[in-house]
Amino acid sequence: MEDSEAELSEVKAKVSKAQQDYEKQQQKSQSILCFLPYLEKDRQLEMQFSEYHGELRDMLKSSVSIMKHKDGIKSVVDKMEDLVIKAQDKAHKADLTIYDLRVNQQNFDKLYADEQAKSRSLSSQVQKLTSEKSDLTKKYNSVMAVYRQVESIAPEAIAQAKPLVEVERQMEQELQQLETQSHKKKKSWGLE
Repeated sequence: MEDSEAELSEVKAKVSKAQQDYEKQQQKSQSILCFLPYLEKDRQLEMQFSEYHGELRDMLKSSVSIMKHKDGIKSVVDKMEDLVIKAQDKAHKADLTIYDLRVNQQNFDKLYADEQAKSRSLSSQVQKLTSEKSDLTKKYNSVMAVYRQVESIAPEAIAQAKPLVEVERQMEQELQQLETQSHKKKKSWGLE
């Protein structure tokens, strides 16, 4: 019975570990699925681009302004180009993360299916062990009932046996006394 209880507790521990692993994987999946890029940074790029666009528009108002701010226009265009490159890199990285999310989701689905299969097998083992435990409990209860009956009968049997034991002791003592008396008589008569 102790072995089956130990095995049952071992299986329960495995089931709880599998559930914990499943919850960890689920949390990872949720954190990946809930991934949202930091929108404020993207907004900063847009705001910087609109600022540079406004500056460039101001510099390009007239031909005199163009001649006057020739180097400034070039630097603003370079800055705008850098912003466009950053935006493209972010878009590319976002595409990669979406792909990664899909791969992670597929891996998670496979892992989830595996864990569910393990959980089902462990559940069937738990059911078998539970039925074995109930059988052993029934056997234990029947043995304990017999033991209690013997225990309740035992005082009566002991009470009945005590006088018999006393009578037997008295008979043994009388026999010993007779033997010692007969031995003394034989010695006194010189028969030995």
